[in-house]
Amino acid sequence: MIKVKFKFILLYIALFLLQLFINEKIFFIMFYGITIIVVIELIYLILIYNFTTAKFKDNEIILKVKEKRNIKVFINNKFSLPVFYLKLAYRINNENEVETVVSDLFYRNNVSCNIKMYFERRGEDIIKNFELYFMDFLNIFTLRKLAYKQYKIKVYPYIRKLNIKVKYSNHKLNDDVSTKGSLEDLVQIKNIRKYYLGDPIKRIHWKISAKHSEFFVKDFESISGGNQLIIFNMNQQDYGINKIENDEDMVSFLCSVIKLYLLKNQSIDLRIFSKDIDNFLIKYNSDYSMLMEYFLKKSIEHGDNFIDTIVANAAFYKTFKDIFLFTPIITRELVNNLDALNNIGIKYSIFHLGKSSIDALNSLDILQIKTYAFNSMIL
Repeated sequence: MIKVKFKFILLYIALFLLQLFINEKIFFIMFYGITIIVVIELIYLILIYNFTTAKFKDNEIILKVKEKRNIKVFINNKFSLPVFYLKLAYRINNENEVETVVSDLFYRNNVSCNIKMYFERRGEDIIKNFELYFMDFLNIFTLRKLAYKQYKIKVYPYIRKLNIKVKYSNHKLNDDVSTKGSLEDLVQIKNIRKYYLGDPIKRIHWKISAKHSEFFVKDFESISGGNQLIIFNMNQQDYGINKIENDEDMVSFLCSVIKLYLLKNQSIDLRIFSKDIDNFLIKYNSDYSMLMEYFLKKSIEHGDNFIDTIVANAAFYKTFKDIFLFTPIITRELVNNLDALNNIGIKYSIFHLGKSSIDALNSLDILQIKTYAFNSMIL
């Protein structure tokens, strides 16, 4: 697409009329002199347009929440002609257009340009209509070239360094036969079912999936074993006024703690409570990567009462001696129910944002229930 400055069009028309109706040689020379210059500039600009490209290094941009990054765009001037003016323009999702002027391309064939990016929320974002704007020396013509119609950005939860000593679960997952908990036998297949969000890729039955053109996964028989249980509350009604900010902080907190456990070869049985209950067995880095992909699209939702769900499943949770609860705010209702569950031998450690009332925290101290506040653990 080419754009011509309106002022130049008016000037060019005026010179054309002057040399046409006024028989003066000077107007004739000016008109045809400018015409020759314009044609040369336009041809030069078209050559630059066709032989200059812009590319990102990877197939997608990977970022973390609240991480300020300079993303490199590589400009390649294949024809080695001096580029007088080049501007990059793009939109992220449906926001306002962002512009960046590329310098140092007058004497160089290849340069890299930094685009500053920063996101407050995790998720999958899109760069739309990433374009190059070329301008000639006299600033008459502008040529616009589309480099990317869409380009994916993935913004993952921010993993923080925490001041916490990892406590090993009494249900450490291993490959030996034990009398507590359960571990899937990855040899004997129990059944084949359709893929659900959160299922590990390694469970996909590729032959059947290819046959039916949709993903199917394998469920396995169980043998004995165990691991650390984490219950993560993503019910929207428990996230207070600053729901978006609290959501990001809680996911960051959870993923940071799980990362610590993986570094210590400790496995995690994760239950996420929101509209539905999603289960993850996190034993390897590949499982952790699947969880990070899950959180790109997962956010807080309206669901069943978090505490009622825990109470209803108390018999199952009793098989675990230590349970980690991740919830943004500790309420009096939660304290009262944990008191009842504590009496049947279930021990909890609670991870929260640090915005809970002193009264609730003191009550948990009396019950000898440990609490960990996110805002006091960040290094």
